[in-house]
Amino acid sequence: HMDVSLEKSSLLSIVQNTQRALSGKSSLPVLNGILLEAKDNTLTAYSTDLEISIKDKTDASVATEGRLVVFGNILGDLVKSINDGKISLVIDKKNNKLIVKSSGSRFDLNTLPVEDYPSFPETEEDTTYININKKEFEEAAKQVVVAASRDDGRPVLTGVLIETTSKKSRMVATDSYRLSLKIIKTSQKEHAPIIVPRRAIEEIIKIMSGGENLKISFSDKQISFVSGNLVLVSRLIGGQYPNFEQLFPKEFQTEIIANKEEVMQSAKRMSLLSSTTPIILRAKDNKLTMSNKSADVGSGEEEIKTKNKIKDIEVAFNSKYLIDGLGAIKGEEAKIQLIDSFQPGIIKGSEEEYEYLIMPVRMN
Repeated sequence: HMDVSLEKSSLLSIVQNTQRALSGKSSLPVLNGILLEAKDNTLTAYSTDLEISIKDKTDASVATEGRLVVFGNILGDLVKSINDGKISLVIDKKNNKLIVKSSGSRFDLNTLPVEDYPSFPETEEDTTYININKKEFEEAAKQVVVAASRDDGRPVLTGVLIETTSKKSRMVATDSYRLSLKIIKTSQKEHAPIIVPRRAIEEIIKIMSGGENLKISFSDKQISFVSGNLVLVSRLIGGQYPNFEQLFPKEFQTEIIANKEEVMQSAKRMSLLSSTTPIILRAKDNKLTMSNKSADVGSGEEEIKTKNKIKDIEVAFNSKYLIDGLGAIKGEEAKIQLIDSFQPGIIKGSEEEYEYLIMPVRMN
């Protein structure tokens, strides 16, 4: 029959976290629901869209144990707008309603058939475990995921490759126009490469809570992230990740070293003229000239002093890809390493562990 009471803030936290797995695109109505389960003085919320599943739990005073499914987004919006304080959740079995009560208000919400709700994915037998510092993982994930593809035409490119050799993990993403690569220290010796959906990475960094470490475990079909009480499980992407090693040039002809913020702000100003025409970078001696030209709007150019002397080079980059790369590096200086106008360039910041490779646009 379920009869539970708890603080609004505790309920809101677990509902908002689990809401993130609801894609809203599902043809199965029950997948728009969140499953609530009360037992052992704990309220657990589950959600899934069959690709990503999330569960989170909180302390609650449970007078009667029980479970039910209720529309997740309605419950989330409602709990958010209720005044702070205690909330009680009671099932009205006869009418299939969840009664939500707080100081002076009462809502009777329709429930969905609990027996139709998919069970939460269990950890599989052949599982590999990695412990990783949350801050490091979040930083690396944000730097890498920016280059993952948004186009479902090639599913492997919509994911992030994670591979580990002797206590170092590499995270890689590419949409075939740019590629980001980050090396992080882990406790793991080595494992076969896995491809994690971009959305799973984006969601876990939004919802992981306090505590030092993130526990990651995976088999060949699924990956799970555990942060405190929160668990996110995602299916992995099957298929072969493209061989990217040979994209990295062995040596460079030219390196442009300049203030990162100056180059980024200039690139943003140039992209205002047109986001579709590439930004042209011309470097010579101690200056970098950034320019853009749009047939409809007009043209612009800007000069930036470089920290080093450069022999003459000209290259064009897609403005969004250039701005993303500059935004992902750490430190005050940007290093742009180039061979010529046709081969991939590399953007680096103050850390050796991160590289952002970018394909130039051919100039007429």
